[in-house]
Amino acid sequence: MRIGEIHSWDDLHHIHCVARSFYTGAKLAPEAIGSMLVLPAKVRSHYEGFDYGDFSFAQTMLLRLEDTAIIVVFDDSQASQSFWVEKLNRIDGPLSPLQLREIVAEFAAINIHLAERPRFSSDIDLISEEYEIIGHRPTHWYLENWKPEIRGGIMHHICKDMVVNTPDREQILSNIRTGRYTFLVDEDGKFLRNHMDLAPMM
Repeated sequence: MRIGEIHSWDDLHHIHCVARSFYTGAKLAPEAIGSMLVLPAKVRSHYEGFDYGDFSFAQTMLLRLEDTAIIVVFDDSQASQSFWVEKLNRIDGPLSPLQLREIVAEFAAINIHLAERPRFSSDIDLISEEYEIIGHRPTHWYLENWKPEIRGGIMHHICKDMVVNTPDREQILSNIRTGRYTFLVDEDGKFLRNHMDLAPMM
């Protein structure tokens, strides 16, 4: 199998058109744009201020530069962001690297499980020479056959190398695989503001 055979060329074409819209002068309809979160990120001396990760099969990406993180789903017409509004409202501080990677895993899993995918097209008026990239999405978003273990598998893949220096590492990794483990909130649903901070000196 060739690498090109595992990619959706329709999706790649759409992303290419959106990326070049600043050059081509294309107008972008709101429905043509994917989910994007710009979030505050923790800056600490015991981990790097840069992080990058992407899942081409889920068209999802993370970029963290010092105190700013950007999470994007390129082809979901804001579906992932719509599903995540309630959880987003719980975040009341900067996020740790593991918390950010968890959000990436969640967005990727949502995009994979969409019951109906958005469709994209280019509308070109040859007379007026106007070019618009448009999107067609369902009235309501639904997830089809949600499998938490898919979320867990994605989260395990991108988080396992960061879960270190803890005696219960294997138990945490096992819990992550279930797709129900979270680094974001405690058992009462409150945001974990001190996640990945060093314990105070005794």
